Amino acid sequence: MWDDLADSLVGFAESAMTDTAVLTEPGGASVLDEVTGSLVPGAGPVKWSGRCRVRGPSISGGAGGDAIAAVGDQQVTTMQVIVCVPLTTPRAEPGDRLTVTVSRNPLLVGRVLTITADPPKTYAAQRELFAVDNQG
Repeated sequence: MWDDLADSLVGFAESAMTDTAVLTEPGGASVLDEVTGSLVPGAGPVKWSGRCRVRGPSISGGAGGDAIAAVGDQQVTTMQVIVCVPLTTPRAEPGDRLTVTVSRNPLLVGRVLTITADPPKTYAAQRELFAVDNQG
């Protein structure tokens, strides 16, 4: 019975993943972050590409909330988001970068999210990658 339920939940979770993204390791040549004006590591080798769903940011203001910092003479908002990916996605490491390539929300397309955690769960229908978006 659990296997049937788990399969149904996995199918439901994956059906909600309407975005497409590419997960890369850090380590490419440095590139200029036009928002912060600082050099950031470029994309390294591709670990995975496929369907996903971006959730967030959290409204709680706690661990999943936003932060505002001054960088030079600009204020940069760091939004914490959750990226839902299929269970079969390779493990993401902190510092990996996820670039949204297709989304029904045009504001997500081209966003580069930095992975902060890939916590395991016992009963999971999807993987939930924690990430920050420094582009807002």
